[in-house]
Amino acid sequence: MKLLLQGCKAFLLGLFVCSLSLAKAHELEAVELLIQQSAPDQYTWGWVAKGLHRSALENIAITWPSTCEAKKNRLQCPHNGLKGKLSLEGLGASVSLVSVRILDGQGEHRYALTQGQPSAWLQSSAAMPSDSGWASHLRVSGTYVALGIEHILMGLDHLLFVISLYLLVGAGLSLIGAITAFTVAHTASLAASALGWVNIPTGPVEACIALSIVLVCAEALGAGKSWTQRAPYLAAFPFGLVHGLGFAGALADIGLPEWHLYSALLSFNLGVEIGQIGIVLLAWWVSAKTAHRPWANAARTALLGLMGCLAAYWSLERIAAIF
Repeated sequence: MKLLLQGCKAFLLGLFVCSLSLAKAHELEAVELLIQQSAPDQYTWGWVAKGLHRSALENIAITWPSTCEAKKNRLQCPHNGLKGKLSLEGLGASVSLVSVRILDGQGEHRYALTQGQPSAWLQSSAAMPSDSGWASHLRVSGTYVALGIEHILMGLDHLLFVISLYLLVGAGLSLIGAITAFTVAHTASLAASALGWVNIPTGPVEACIALSIVLVCAEALGAGKSWTQRAPYLAAFPFGLVHGLGFAGALADIGLPEWHLYSALLSFNLGVEIGQIGIVLLAWWVSAKTAHRPWANAARTALLGLMGCLAAYWSLERIAAIF
């Protein structure tokens, strides 16, 4: 009965958080426009929108410098590179700030565009370092490892899944098996999707990611030994496939450099793994420090209930967006 009351309290707290999310649904958001050089006169571009639904970006019209030609998420900028006036139309309705980040052979360039200042003069050079040698590999690898770590730490749904999986399994061999199965699965689906072998719309993928959190939280709150608790790797593997498709969606927004495709893909996945291991180690440390506290079980129940309710809200929101 005590556990039930704690779960109810967590559920009500989760509903309260969801209502706050609904109230903030129309608040202005900031997004990033990431532009990466893929050849001396070629660039790839994409939106990095954390927590913002993709439909909000459809109202933003991009006017590229006059010397560049845009085709889907690629830019051709012969002669002088990405130089000239970049303008955004439609800021203020759902997006208040766009941070433009350009990665080229000369380093990183940043610009901030708002409704009051919707244009910037870009100065990205067409020159880029040699595509061969260890220095070039290390430069690309370092960039994509950092992007992978950033994605797993800033992607709240992936973050909550890893935490809920830890709370379900606990420390030990079962956790190692579950994390290994999750890693193998999301590595395979990430590679398959990023290389164009598999093409699944992002809407259903994002909905399934949220549902996976709901299921793991429900299993962790349940009494007794369910099949996911007895063999967590059986649940972690299919969920890993789904989350890998989500990682691939983020990677598609970022773009892969054509001259170091496999290095960038491998490095991004490595960054995801580093971030994931860091989350597990932090969860283990917090659990070890609080295991003997009288409120430890209540806190675990409340956390699982809160994460489950938040994920359930995401599930409904994302399923509704599909239709």
